[in-house]
Amino acid sequence: ELCNRFNFIAASRINTTFITKNPTSVMNELVDRFMVGGDNTTPSLYFLPFNSGNGGHWVLVAMDLSRLMMYYLDSLPGNWSKYPSMKKTVDVAILKFRSKKNYCNRKDIT
Repeated sequence: ELCNRFNFIAASRINTTFITKNPTSVMNELVDRFMVGGDNTTPSLYFLPFNSGNGGHWVLVAMDLSRLMMYYLDSLPGNWSKYPSMKKTVDVAILKFRSKKNYCNRKDIT
């Protein structure tokens, strides 16, 4: 059961370059990945290793779709605001996924 609570998203498909060139494609890929992951009504984390394109720096994004919470794990000081295009793309993907699943509560993403 524990292995069903964790899902990984391939870093080769989500990075600053792809988001800059085609954010809609990246967002659709995320939604597709979320749809495959089951009902997402129980706590489940999606892990996305994200290459910031900033000298090869990596950030780990952990997403809890059932609670609409995202965690940015960055070894460098700062916060997610250093990666606004990534945050916007992930936020839109989560909202689109929830819309497709007909989830009623439209609370903000934390």
